[in-house]
Amino acid sequence: MLSSQALTTMSEVRRQVGLYTLTTTTGSETLSADTGNTTFTFAHTDLALNSFGAFYEGTTADSTLSTAGLTVNYSLGTLTVTAEITAGITVTEYQYFLWDYSQDNLIERQINSASAAVSKYCGRNFIADTYTEYYKGLARQKLVLNQYPVNSITSVTVNSAALTAGTDYVTSDSTYLNQGILFRDDGWPFDGYLVGLVGEPAAPLSNVGVVYSAGYTLTPETSRTLPYDLEDVVISMAMDMYNEVSNGSAGLKQLTQGKLTYVWKDDERVRQYSSTLDAYKKWVV
Repeated sequence: MLSSQALTTMSEVRRQVGLYTLTTTTGSETLSADTGNTTFTFAHTDLALNSFGAFYEGTTADSTLSTAGLTVNYSLGTLTVTAEITAGITVTEYQYFLWDYSQDNLIERQINSASAAVSKYCGRNFIADTYTEYYKGLARQKLVLNQYPVNSITSVTVNSAALTAGTDYVTSDSTYLNQGILFRDDGWPFDGYLVGLVGEPAAPLSNVGVVYSAGYTLTPETSRTLPYDLEDVVISMAMDMYNEVSNGSAGLKQLTQGKLTYVWKDDERVRQYSSTLDAYKKWVV
């Protein structure tokens, strides 16, 4: 199965490598009238974008339905009516992706591998998750968390004593939270002892505890926050791996015609996307 930190979906990679048949359905399927906020579920999921035709019966027969009253979830295959109607809506035609699932085990492994490589290169996780972590208070105002952007903070403690959000530390500055920074005017207190001839501080304790949620959302598309360029890197890496396996050139860097010379490459997949990924590397403060 896909890792919880997978940075793209199976259907996205299937679509990119052409493992589908775009199929058209022309059957007539009708919603009930006068319900408002009604969700119609198509017979198939993963609709092709902007691919359905619909009309409603009102004062003028077969008049076009305003898109302002519709919300389409193409990945789930649903159409939600967000305004009341005077008669039934009929979906007259739509297209969907008929998937070829034969390579799913390979694609799943490649997505997981590419996602893990990107996460390792950047030194952080990207998909939203919950973390319980402990940090050393070093008498600085900024405490840099391991993961970001911060979506919510459940609790913060110093030496086991709970702090009050918004009073003891800043929660109103989205710039700090987007960078995974907890700011405290009084600083995050150092807990350790002095050693050496000049009394330098050493052996600080992990006296600050933080329980929080951080990361981006990939699905559903209507609420995603994951940057598209980050997902595109993983899609490209997965496609490269898939194509190499498919044509028998996995790991091959150079092939000379005539007297064949095979030169096998090191893993350069992540490095070739460094111009994009460097912007997402973990903050070091």
